[in-house]
Amino acid sequence: MKPPSRFGIRERLFLAFGVVAAMTVAASVVGWIAFSGLGRNIEGIVNDNLPAFTLAAHLAEKGGVIAATAPTLFTAANESERAKARERLSQPMADIQKILAQMKRQHFGVAFSDILSNRVDALSSNIRILDEAVRRRFWFAARNRELTERLRWAHADFLDEIEPLVGDARFKVGLAIERAAGAKSPLVAANQNQVLQLEMRLRDALSRINAGGNLIVGLIARAASLADNEALNDAFLFLGETSGRMAGDLEILKELSGALSLKQAVDDVSSYSKGETSLFNLRRDELATLKEGRRLLEENRNLVADLQRLISSQVSTENVATLAAAEISRSSIDQGKLLLIGAALLSLLVALLVVWLYVGRNLVHRITALDGSMRAIAAGDLETDVATGGSDEISEMAESLQTFRDTLVETQAELVQ
Repeated sequence: MKPPSRFGIRERLFLAFGVVAAMTVAASVVGWIAFSGLGRNIEGIVNDNLPAFTLAAHLAEKGGVIAATAPTLFTAANESERAKARERLSQPMADIQKILAQMKRQHFGVAFSDILSNRVDALSSNIRILDEAVRRRFWFAARNRELTERLRWAHADFLDEIEPLVGDARFKVGLAIERAAGAKSPLVAANQNQVLQLEMRLRDALSRINAGGNLIVGLIARAASLADNEALNDAFLFLGETSGRMAGDLEILKELSGALSLKQAVDDVSSYSKGETSLFNLRRDELATLKEGRRLLEENRNLVADLQRLISSQVSTENVATLAAAEISRSSIDQGKLLLIGAALLSLLVALLVVWLYVGRNLVHRITALDGSMRAIAAGDLETDVATGGSDEISEMAESLQTFRDTLVETQAELVQ
């Protein structure tokens, strides 16, 4: 009898099912690896790409609020409207600063964050300067109203001076006409005619000064609302011509009683066309401020548009990264499926090979043959063949059966003898 096998049926079955279990574990490991990679990709999308899209969308939204609100600041009619518009602009700017801080903590990159910070700083500076321009516009409007009101008072003083003189001159002309008409001698008539001509000259000069003064007031008052510098220059030139003619008429009246106070009234009115109280200069400065405000408003729109272009560019970049991550995830899923299918098929193949080759063709076949031999011997067929191949428990049983058969043959022979 052969010594007991060290690698018997139990060990072989353990080995076979161990291989099947190992394949199952291998399939699980493959699945874990595949889905771990998928999890990392999804986590990257969730932690990096989706926040990037969200922040970019918020940034674009705040930029749109600024672009829509800045014109209301520029067109504010009073301080209350300006303060409200400024407050509406302050909130989105503060939100943008918070979004920038969040972006710096994301994977946007230092270069992009710095570029974006520069654009936001420029936008903040633009809003501050635009607000200052609106404040200056309010100051110009208030100063304009103040000087216009003072011009009205100066005009009233001028009328108080000129109207009595015009009325007196008309009376004197009428009186001179009556005296010339009633002259008794040619000499007296000649003298009265000279007086009449002088009075008519003074009357005409006063009438021209009256009309010129009213025209100057109208030109100066109109200057406060002219739309451009060209119209201002035309009005100023016309005013200069009118003032020149009035200076000549005032020279005619220099000997007239009240001429000095009239000249002072004319100078007071004319002072609102030159120097620190010039409504022309004030309007020029106001127009320059309005032009600067329009430029700042256009710059604001360009800055917001540039900011949104940067955001769109970054969104496109993030979109490419997201699509790449999604493609990698899809590839990971496909690879995981293939590996899992491969591992499952390999496990099934190993199990089939174990069942078919080892259990079916080896164990079951040999046990069935051994059972047949045992039944034949039990029936008295001591010539039956016993298969003893192998080195496991079945072969040991076959060898024992063969020994038993041989013993029976010897015993039967001895009994027969």
